Amino acid sequence: MALLAYWAKSTGLRVVQLLPINDTRVNNDWRDSYPYSSLSVFALHPMYINIDLLDPAGTLKAELAKERQRLDGAAIDFEEMMSVKHRLMRRLFQKETRAHFMASEEFRKFFDTNRDWLVPYAVFLCLKERFGSANHQTWQKYRTVTPAEVEHLAQDDAEFADVAFHYYVQYHLASQLATAVQHAKEQGITFKGDLPIGVDALSVDTWISPELFRIGKQTGAPPDAFSTTGQNWGFPTYDWAAMKKENYRWWRRRLECMAQYFGAYRIDHVLGFFRIWEIPPDGVSGLLGRFFPCVPVWRSELQSRGIWDFDRLLKPHLHLGTLASVFTPEEITTVVSKYFNESSRWRYEFKAEFNTEKKLFSAMASGESEKTLAKLAVLLTNVVLLRDENNVDAFHFRIDAPKTSSFFELDDWQRRTLYELYVDYFYRRQDHAWAHSALEKLPMMQNTTRMLVCGEDLGMVPACVQGVLDALSILGLRIQRMPKDEKLPFDNPAHYPFLSVATPSVHDTSTLRGWWEEDRALTQRFFNEALGCSGDAPQFAEPWIVERIVQQHLSCASMLTIFPIQDLFAIDEKLRVKDPNSERINIPAVKHHYWRYRMHVSLEELQSKYTEWGGRIRRIVQASGRLL
Repeated sequence: MALLAYWAKSTGLRVVQLLPINDTRVNNDWRDSYPYSSLSVFALHPMYINIDLLDPAGTLKAELAKERQRLDGAAIDFEEMMSVKHRLMRRLFQKETRAHFMASEEFRKFFDTNRDWLVPYAVFLCLKERFGSANHQTWQKYRTVTPAEVEHLAQDDAEFADVAFHYYVQYHLASQLATAVQHAKEQGITFKGDLPIGVDALSVDTWISPELFRIGKQTGAPPDAFSTTGQNWGFPTYDWAAMKKENYRWWRRRLECMAQYFGAYRIDHVLGFFRIWEIPPDGVSGLLGRFFPCVPVWRSELQSRGIWDFDRLLKPHLHLGTLASVFTPEEITTVVSKYFNESSRWRYEFKAEFNTEKKLFSAMASGESEKTLAKLAVLLTNVVLLRDENNVDAFHFRIDAPKTSSFFELDDWQRRTLYELYVDYFYRRQDHAWAHSALEKLPMMQNTTRMLVCGEDLGMVPACVQGVLDALSILGLRIQRMPKDEKLPFDNPAHYPFLSVATPSVHDTSTLRGWWEEDRALTQRFFNEALGCSGDAPQFAEPWIVERIVQQHLSCASMLTIFPIQDLFAIDEKLRVKDPNSERINIPAVKHHYWRYRMHVSLEELQSKYTEWGGRIRRIVQASGRLL
């Protein structure tokens, strides 16, 4: 990171934004490459350890060089990388006298400052290894523990000798990061962190503080530009009432830890502080979720408008025509006999063993095709209303209900009546409650540290969000290809407000070059209207095009302009890679995407071989007036 800071300074850049750096080792496989599913919101990820700094004598120098050469490829081999680092850290720890390490003044200071999270974290990892799983619900007598019991376990050398190793790793991670941050500060560079909205259901945090979470509920997002069926992140939702009783202690401590390293941070899915998309335990997609908290639609409201047949709206509306719309005539007979009961003539309902998304998708284990299950899932979610789990007289609209065949096949007056309520439910009646919800939490986030607060406010954005963020001076996010005004094809950076972060692309989108090739008609319009160029747009985003877009963003009024490194590479014909799709970091629609992007050049090479490119970036930054 120190070398990264030196490079940033040479190019005129002043802020380096990172993805989350917390430990994510829940599964012990490549799925842990996903940085937004924290095993601990306090512990740093061992993948970032610098083995050279742990081994000043160079005892492992030859072996380390050999492993680097073996693993140096176009993409990160997450599992092998973690295996190698773990093995080498173990060997170096064994060379160090445990008593000497734990008695050192530097370690004792670190331990005393971080004991509240470090001890539970180390004990958790020991138990995880013993039981072969992070699923603490299966840990027998350790399924639930008190803080006193955790402290006692940490003292039991016979059973939990490895706690010292985990202390050792976290101590060196924190020390190395603090040193890198100090070097960056000396160069005038600030690091911007990333605060994930959720924690993994099988995390240290849910184990040691289960009262702070709505265990069993799942966090996600409704359908958006990233996924037509919504997203299910699988995280438990927060029990904000319980957190408030503790004066948000857990959040404050989390932010204090981040403030040791970062001058600013991005709140992942800041909309979750207004309301969260909560998916029931038996849900798989995001379609059957609902916002929490929210004001429901009451039975009396519906009845006063002549809506009485609640079963019709709450159950999947299935008849022979519905089945025929997704299955071929040859498929229907087989599918009906396996998955459905005939409730009345030509009317069907799912059999009990398949009447939830989770039950349905478990059928994949029996050999059912993914394509068939996807079609069945469409039918299963063919509802207009969802029941409130706590009140029989309260209901919630299924997201995108007007797009379902169940809604379409209602009488005209029912469709008009329900659509009016649908629009009110999602776009009007919640605003006051959601604004109040955010104003209870976000000021706490601001006041806990001096870090600059930025919010990722993408997705289905309530009308109240912009006003709240403006009132609190929290920076929102602006992505040119995802305009806030849905009537526009793309945004104009010249119109961005000061309290914003401008960027042409993010880790969840394709790069600029990748986006340019996705929709030829949109690209043509962007070329003519956004770039002010006449004629036919080039087939590919040539270096001058990318440079023009970078200039637009640097010249806007946004307080911060952030560029993925891939978009800066694209300015240079010699530096850009051949295939822009190889540079994409994540595809949100893929639930278990492998996060393995690696720069195709090293920082050393950027400093030595590509000085002309670095100077070019510096001139662009300087011309924008941002380089003081």
